[in-house]
Amino acid sequence: WLGQLDELQNRFPDATKIYPGHGPAGQADELIAGVRGHLQKMRKLVADTLVDDNRLDAEEIDRFVFRMETVYPHHLGVAGFDRRALLDAIARRIAGQLGGEVEKVHWNEQSLAQEDTPTKPKSSALTVQTYASPALGEGGASNTYLITTEAGVMVYDAQRLLPEARRVVDLIGDRPVTDLIVSHAHSDHYGGLPVLAEAFPEAARLAAAETAEHIRDDPSGFNASRHKRHGEAFPTQAALDAAAPTQLIHSDQTLVRGDQAFDMIVLGPSHAEAHLLLYHPASGSLFAGDMVVNGYIPNAFVDLNAMITQIDDLTRRFPNATTIYPGSGPAGPADQLFAEQRAYLVQVRDLVAAALADGHVTDDEKQAIIITLENDHPHRLGAAGNNRRRMLGTLINRVVDQQTRGVAAHQH
Repeated sequence: WLGQLDELQNRFPDATKIYPGHGPAGQADELIAGVRGHLQKMRKLVADTLVDDNRLDAEEIDRFVFRMETVYPHHLGVAGFDRRALLDAIARRIAGQLGGEVEKVHWNEQSLAQEDTPTKPKSSALTVQTYASPALGEGGASNTYLITTEAGVMVYDAQRLLPEARRVVDLIGDRPVTDLIVSHAHSDHYGGLPVLAEAFPEAARLAAAETAEHIRDDPSGFNASRHKRHGEAFPTQAALDAAAPTQLIHSDQTLVRGDQAFDMIVLGPSHAEAHLLLYHPASGSLFAGDMVVNGYIPNAFVDLNAMITQIDDLTRRFPNATTIYPGSGPAGPADQLFAEQRAYLVQVRDLVAAALADGHVTDDEKQAIIITLENDHPHRLGAAGNNRRRMLGTLINRVVDQQTRGVAAHQH
């Protein structure tokens, strides 16, 4: 495979774009380099493990999976396999291919200098490490960000399930943790909070006041639904009550940790009842929760129009923002992610408004909207454990309800 990649690059030096079997089209040299680096990393990890006894045991395979998840947090499974099952199978296949010939494998150490430790972008004064949970079927991954300062690690968002939070604890290791920050009250962002609170009892637990209230009271039924779906992998309400944020943020303020200063931004109802964003002016880094997602379907659980307005306000308020760290999907350029999120939400708003022109939306019209969105955005995935069709159906129903209530209120 590595040899064929080299041959393709040598044979087609003028190739500009690749249309891959999975994922969106992209620049040819970037995609080939990305696949090559991934393959080399897997080969090196397996080869290093085989050196001593020429075999992989279950613990070594689990360590391989964990390290690959750490280095490539946004790579998903394919062909119906989740990420961990696929990585497990890959480790076994590579071991079989290298069996007895490990000493003959040579690699370029410089090209493999990706370590499972936080990296600092050259243009940034901030060190950020990402853990993205494995997707649940087609249902997307949730991000946890580890932000390193001289005082310790700040954890932004707490994962969806308890086993995923234990992975985050393993990733942190023996580093001190200063803060556990929950962006908003959707269970895929706080389900792992009891594990993190137990592991780091001295850490401050921060959230918008409305977020903490919803975690404890569960007025939307998220906790009960998630616990029914995942059983013991999701915490009980009692465990969430004990671990819920206690430092409540009511308005915008500054947070200083060690050598770094952050702006905490509190947003009102839109995607959720409230949102707590974190902005680092020195690097232009914005930790946005689900106010912005990358490659996933955005959902306006409370107020789509307010969500569009809030994105406009954020764009104006932080003109020097360079990178957005979204709730789902990889970090990316702030202007691009803002624009893409806004365009998607505006399209949803306009499609629903057109269907509502006669005062109601039929099931056939809802399906037509879903098909339009799937055709226009074929690589956007579902999130929070929901596949794309289910996510789109929920989004359309919510926006129809919001706009219907808005029309009724206007008429009244």
